[in-house]
Amino acid sequence: MQESHETSCEFFIASENASMTGAPYAVTVPSGTEAECYQAYMDALVLGPGNIDQAHTVGEWIAVEQLHRAVEVYTRLIEDLCG
Repeated sequence: MQESHETSCEFFIASENASMTGAPYAVTVPSGTEAECYQAYMDALVLGPGNIDQAHTVGEWIAVEQLHRAVEVYTRLIEDLCG
């Protein structure tokens, strides 16, 4: 994984999410997503629970605790950005 690169908007949401999750910085991972389609119109961020090493593999799984933590992060993000 690599440290993410800043975009024209300094990618505020990426750094905000990193701080909310306790990560020292946002990271990029080699995966496919439809977020690329939106990049022509806006900065795009893919954020979700789990571990990329488990994602999209045979036997893919995610701990319920990670889902609960994701809800906390999404809630805080909405509250911080939308007041």
